Amino acid sequence: MERFGLVGLPNAGKSSLYNALTGGGALAAPYAFATKDPNIGVAKVPDERVDRLAVMSKTKTLVHAAVQVVDIVMGEGVQPVFTTEEVGLFVTTAVDRLP
Repeated sequence: MERFGLVGLPNAGKSSLYNALTGGGALAAPYAFATKDPNIGVAKVPDERVDRLAVMSKTKTLVHAAVQVVDIVMGEGVQPVFTTEEVGLFVTTAVDRLP
C-alpha cells in the first residue's frame, strides 16, 4: 500500500484534507499546532473501470486500490515532529533556507 504524508505550514489545511480523503475525524481547528499526534488513515481509490471489469469477468471478489494517508504533526519552527520509521517517508524542511 502506498503511503502519503501531508506536510505544510500551520493552518494550511492538512487536517481538513486528511478528513476529506479518509473520512476521518481529525481535529481541524482554526489555530496553529492543533494536531498533537499524527493521524493515520486509509483512503479508498475507487475506479469505475475496475467495477466494469468485475461485471464482465463475473468475479466474486472485488478489491479497489487504497492508500495510507498520514496527517504529519508540525511543531514550533515548522519542524516535523515524527521519525522516518513512524511514517515511512523522509521529509526535509527548508527552514534554514528561509530569508
